[in-house]
Amino acid sequence: MDDLIKRLVVGTAAQPNAQVETGTDVDGLLAGLSAVDTEQKLLIAAAAGAVYRQAGYSAEKAKERSAASPPDAEPVCSPPLAQLLRRMFDGEHAAFLGEAWQRMAHAGQRLPHELLPLALDKCRQELRPSLMAVLGARGRWLAGFNADWRWACAARIDAVEDGPTDAEAERIWNEGVLTERVAILRRMRRIDPARARLWLADAWSKEKADHRAKLLEAVDVALTAEDEPLLEMARRDRSAGVRSCAVRYLARIPGSALATRILERADAMLSWELPPPVRGIKSAIKALAGGGQASPRLNATPPTAIDAAWEQDGIARKPPQGIGERGWWLAQTLSCVSPQHWEDRFRADPTALLAASEAGEWYASLLEGWAQAAISFASQNWLAALWEALRRYALPRGTSREAQLFPALQDQLLAVLTGDAADRIVVRLLEGSLDEPDRWAKPLAALRRPWSADVTSAWSAALTQRVRSLRPGSDNDWYLWSTLLETAAGAMHPSGFAAAVGPWELATGDGSLSRWQHQLDKFGEAVRARQIIWQETANVHG
Repeated sequence: MDDLIKRLVVGTAAQPNAQVETGTDVDGLLAGLSAVDTEQKLLIAAAAGAVYRQAGYSAEKAKERSAASPPDAEPVCSPPLAQLLRRMFDGEHAAFLGEAWQRMAHAGQRLPHELLPLALDKCRQELRPSLMAVLGARGRWLAGFNADWRWACAARIDAVEDGPTDAEAERIWNEGVLTERVAILRRMRRIDPARARLWLADAWSKEKADHRAKLLEAVDVALTAEDEPLLEMARRDRSAGVRSCAVRYLARIPGSALATRILERADAMLSWELPPPVRGIKSAIKALAGGGQASPRLNATPPTAIDAAWEQDGIARKPPQGIGERGWWLAQTLSCVSPQHWEDRFRADPTALLAASEAGEWYASLLEGWAQAAISFASQNWLAALWEALRRYALPRGTSREAQLFPALQDQLLAVLTGDAADRIVVRLLEGSLDEPDRWAKPLAALRRPWSADVTSAWSAALTQRVRSLRPGSDNDWYLWSTLLETAAGAMHPSGFAAAVGPWELATGDGSLSRWQHQLDKFGEAVRARQIIWQETANVHG
């Protein structure tokens, strides 16, 4: 049909004398069409030739029938929850899909069969681990029939800790997609770290830079001194992202060559200055009475220059805009040292160390470096103290860079805090400034979800107070509160659901606060969706 297609594209006017042929037995019939013009003959030839070829088409041989899906072991979720999930797949309250799947997995439930294609089609990448826990055997089986769903086959990796065959683990590592390979490598790090290191070392030179970075992240599981040679290789990688990741991990291995070098540099930068001894009876009496006694000082002396060896160890020479070179080198170096080292060296707790350095020239860089280190090393006893120090840091004293960086560091510190320490910080903010939502909006958003009952109660009190105070013309903070309502709807503790679903009624009924009413109604609907999720998954584990 190539000649026919060419004539159709070029046009009969450009080829008035060309023969109309299909190269098939149809051409004998076309020769008898003397009463039609060239254009009609061309169209008839194209149609007849197509029908001729279809009539002689042989269907492909059917593939062997696939094995049937194994039976599901888990019970299906309840009809009310299934109905809500269907609406969520259509975009209604879709932000709660991850929570719904986590709750279902906790309750030992799975998705109904009819929702599996929707779930596999619409699942965002960051929610895939949650979905894989509720797909059931049918869902994992179904995923094998669609190339776009193959990522879900990584669910079988969940069985690795129960002892998969060596052949199956090797097959996933050698043939799986990147998400599967990262998952099996992370699992193998837990059960056979030596084998995981061998896998990664053998494949390293064959991987693309972005794949190397993703695979290296799995090494974070159970870091030990045995990982140092592999990470040293990664530290010399062509990719800056890979090098940065390797440096962070090496710094967390006590006694590694890199950690030792960085610790020596950091120790040379900080010194503890004790106050002069008290002399004379009057001075002693005054000191005992709490007056006139100088406090210890923590002095920082950043280097005036660094060489290539520092850069090879991950200390960038050129600072970002808004910070000088010396402060930048100090902050980077401290970020690679466990904060516990400073407690041990100077025999002081985090609050005392922060107080002793507050008056110094390099205090902002100390705060930045210590905060990054506390996050990296999850130093719980430093997190709250640093959060408070960053909050107290006077922004007029700081640079525009610090005005952006320090609030972000505060949020990261809260996210790493365990137990109820973060909750106490946020509750204190809420109770101390109910009429200043801009002070606690970001800390609320940074808390792990769901919030505690105490945080939920304090938030509800702040919202109730604001709603009661609303009057026409007093909704100038409406946009900030709309963001807070959206955050709270997805984060509240179940103890606050009943009061939050509404109906919310404003003091004025003249429509002047329609934006507030609309947002409160949306808030109540969203909380009601989460209430269904929790109610329908509480029948097993609560």
